[in-house]
Amino acid sequence: MNTKKQAKRQITTEELLDYLKGKKTEEQLDYLKGKKQVKKQTKTDKVLAHLKSGKTITSMDAFRMFRLTRLSGIIFQLNRTKNAKIKCVMVQGKDARYGVYYIGKKPKV
Repeated sequence: MNTKKQAKRQITTEELLDYLKGKKTEEQLDYLKGKKQVKKQTKTDKVLAHLKSGKTITSMDAFRMFRLTRLSGIIFQLNRTKNAKIKCVMVQGKDARYGVYYIGKKPKV
């Protein structure tokens, strides 16, 4: 098993100023010091955060916001693994039907 140890280093004055000005988070500062890795937010996490904030999402919204082409797969995964209880209401548009996904109260569409 290959384990890499990250060397601790001194942070620069510029990096510290960025932190104090709010340009860097505490996690990013710790990463710069060599303490820990910063976890990148996945598209699945972004969709879940969007829905938990009370907003709805459609397949087209997901593509525009997150460049996500298969929202239904992400919703299925979230319902199975994170027990998110995401619901869908079908809407009849001008030319096609589409699903609007939400958590909690049914949206007015």
